[in-house]
Amino acid sequence: MNKALKVAAISFGVVVSSSAWAAGTYNTATNTVAGGQVAQQSASQVSTVISSRISQAVSAGTSSGTAITPSVPSGGGGGTGTGTGAAPQQGSSLLNFGDGKSAGSATKDFGVWANFGNAWIKDDHKFENFHGIIATAVLGADYRVTDQFIVGVASGYEGARIDTPFNNGSLIANNVGIAPYVGYNFNQNYSVDATAGYAFLKYNMTRLSNSVYGTTYGGRVFGATNFNAKTTMGNWQLGTNLGYMYLSEAQNSYRESGVGGTVVDRVNIRLGQLRSTTRVGYMESTDWGFLNPYVSVRPEYDVNKSPAGIIDTASGTKAVGDRFGATFTGGLVAGVGDDLTLMLEGSSGQFRSHMSMNGVTGTVRYRF
Repeated sequence: MNKALKVAAISFGVVVSSSAWAAGTYNTATNTVAGGQVAQQSASQVSTVISSRISQAVSAGTSSGTAITPSVPSGGGGGTGTGTGAAPQQGSSLLNFGDGKSAGSATKDFGVWANFGNAWIKDDHKFENFHGIIATAVLGADYRVTDQFIVGVASGYEGARIDTPFNNGSLIANNVGIAPYVGYNFNQNYSVDATAGYAFLKYNMTRLSNSVYGTTYGGRVFGATNFNAKTTMGNWQLGTNLGYMYLSEAQNSYRESGVGGTVVDRVNIRLGQLRSTTRVGYMESTDWGFLNPYVSVRPEYDVNKSPAGIIDTASGTKAVGDRFGATFTGGLVAGVGDDLTLMLEGSSGQFRSHMSMNGVTGTVRYRF
């Protein structure tokens, strides 16, 4: 069935506009309407998380022999700062969610991290209304090949639980994926990062008060790349980036069970999104590490997407196919000692017609 995806905002196929669905009828259409939204949200979230962690790892090698300096992530929020007792320095790495490290600390090339989050998604369009939660968990590890270049891999799980009042049903997703990533720091102010991954998908869908149900499997290819720039003004951190995210998902055809069940055609989803994040943070050193509150805004424009399809055959109503949206984020990063960094942030997706998305995510990173 055909449906235009809208908002972008964690996990793999798991952590985000349009997709093609066959025409359906209000209150009897299959859940591929909601499925496309879940796919976009998930891919956007995971690419944002990984990009942030890439920048975090890259920033740990950008000092000139003294303290590693404050950072702000390229993917979607936060930042870090100096190690215990070190003061923020001009020219620090601002776009990166880096590792705190005191002057004189031994170089530590390995890093491990974990990210957990919940995203609440809601669509209030008459012919496709749905709401629910996408819970995600992503684990990653990386190695610093040189002071400027890092390689890593992340793996994650996505569990979506979506109610679909438009057809008196539900959608449940249990997806897992893997994504290698790389990052390169040109100097203390400019860097690039990239990730590409594959997710293994499983969707369970019901409609008409669970009297009709079915299961489908599929795969999702996704990737993202970012060019990052940053600077500092005293304790203030300013950063911006320009990035591109792409996803291509295929859901296999399947036959529904129950009275009124039918064959659901194969679904293909495509989205290419241009995005740019601007963020401001403030670094405050403490006796035990640092605190870094921050805010950011990320405009998003869908440059490559499947066309909006008809979602109600009786009236000819099409899905809304907005190309523009924005994600607003606020959070706090804390460094504990030289090697442990914690981040907590909240985000809200806005400006997509009939669509809202709010999320909370937390990350812990440790160097050794």
